[in-house]
Amino acid sequence: MIARLATLTFGALLILIASTAGSQARNYTVALGKGSVTIDIPKSWDVSDIDRGLEAKTVDEEVYVWAEAYTEAQVDKIMDEHGNYFGKQGVAITGKIKTDTRTVNGLSMKMLDVPATWNGDRTVVQYLLVDPGWPSGWKLMLTEWASPKGDKMYQKDLDTIMNGLTFNQK
Repeated sequence: MIARLATLTFGALLILIASTAGSQARNYTVALGKGSVTIDIPKSWDVSDIDRGLEAKTVDEEVYVWAEAYTEAQVDKIMDEHGNYFGKQGVAITGKIKTDTRTVNGLSMKMLDVPATWNGDRTVVQYLLVDPGWPSGWKLMLTEWASPKGDKMYQKDLDTIMNGLTFNQK
């Protein structure tokens, strides 16, 4: 009787785990010209559409992430828009931007770490420029703005977003 109860309990636990395993994130799509990228955003985050993609933020607003479609011809315009936005929010760049290039899941990614403060305290501003290598030239820009505490606290979620990118060329 105990063995049967243990087997039933174990089976129910497996079913529960399997049913919730894929439910920790929602899929969102950002158009990249004629193609797109699917992004996994944790269910607990608030997501809204913006002109070139989407904005996602934690419920406590410790972390903001923007996913935007772009081409090289648009980079300066977008960076000016970001600079104006951050300036209005009280973010000040305090040093030289650090750049690193790496390949993740077969994708070329350029990471920009922007030393900055918000209202006098250190803040996290990072860019991830992802090039799927399409002839059309469309790419994805992920921007993170976070408190240092939020950046650490939500690192697992941020990794899910970065590692869950799926590009679909049409």
